[in-house]
Amino acid sequence: MVDELGFCRYACAGLLVHFLKLITLGFSGHVDVPKSTLVEDMRKMFNSPLGSDLKLIASDGRELHAHKIILAMRSEAFRALLFGGMRESTQAEIQFPDIKYEVLTLVVEFLYTDTANITGDIVVGLFMAADQYQLGRLRALCEDFILQNISIENVCTIFQTADQLQAHKLRGFCFNWIINNFGEVLTCDAYPQLPAELQREINYAAAKMHFGKKRKLDEATSES
Repeated sequence: MVDELGFCRYACAGLLVHFLKLITLGFSGHVDVPKSTLVEDMRKMFNSPLGSDLKLIASDGRELHAHKIILAMRSEAFRALLFGGMRESTQAEIQFPDIKYEVLTLVVEFLYTDTANITGDIVVGLFMAADQYQLGRLRALCEDFILQNISIENVCTIFQTADQLQAHKLRGFCFNWIINNFGEVLTCDAYPQLPAELQREINYAAAKMHFGKKRKLDEATSES
């Protein structure tokens, strides 16, 4: 009897505490919602053999585990490749002979997490892969990284890539950067390797800007 009475008191006290919590929440209008773990959970699935139904093979032969449904959900290009009746839709492996392992890793990681740790040594290859597989956000992240890290050493390569991929904003930025730093760009090894038509476009614009400045200087000197 005593034990039953003690249990009833304990149960009533617990209900009272819970009821008071509900009242408090009702007045405050606030609930401590746990932080979302979606990105962390998806990152655990990246390159995991758990449930994997596809292997992606980079140009050097190294492999990544993947899940067809996730790739298809995140990329229209992969959706067409994997579920559009193409040869790859029946295969357990897909070859990427033109994509380095480091680039392929970032592409797939982006598809799982919507983030990418971009570095200067792979940004151009990543930019081209993002364009090829219609990953607009990843392509924009690459463009933003390039704009923040452009230099004499990489501007010609990036300009040529932007021209090939019709990335007009990036192309225009690189073009203006080259014109404004034309003397230094001329000394780098990459400039003579640009296609002839791009060199002509740059040379014409640089000459036009140079002679325009010279004309204004001559006019100012004559007026004084």
